Parts: sequence; structure tokens; C-alpha cells
Amino acid sequence: SILVVSWLDGIILCIDLIQPDSKVVQPGQSLNISCQVSGYSLTSNSYATGWIRQREGKPMEWIVHQWGEESSRL
Repeated sequence: SILVVSWLDGIILCIDLIQPDSKVVQPGQSLNISCQVSGYSLTSNSYATGWIRQREGKPMEWIVHQWGEESSRL
């Protein structure tokens, strides 16, 4: 599962998401991942959410940061 780190008033929450264990694609192919969140809303302005990926043999990297309706690729 992916770990989502969210904060509200300086309090850090760690929430597990329900998703497939892994996905494999060839270079250049697109990948869509669905995940189920509970305990808060991804579109709430009270929380920030980060998506992290880890490629085989590589360290983890932040790829998207979302704050309410706004998101940015890192």
C-alpha cells in the first residue's frame, strides 16, 4: 500500500490506501492507479496529500502533491 502523509494544524497523520500491490508497465506506457481513501477527503482544503512512487532498484520519490482541489507534479 502507499503511505499518504497528511497534516492539519501541524499534526501528521499516516493513512494506508487500498490498492494493488504492484503494477508493471513497459517504458513509455501509461499507468493508472486507483486507490481508496478513508478518514478524509482528497479535495478537502484541510489536508495535503502526497503520492510517492518507488521504481525497482530506485529510492522512493514524491511525484504529486495535492492540497484540496489544487495539485502539482514534483
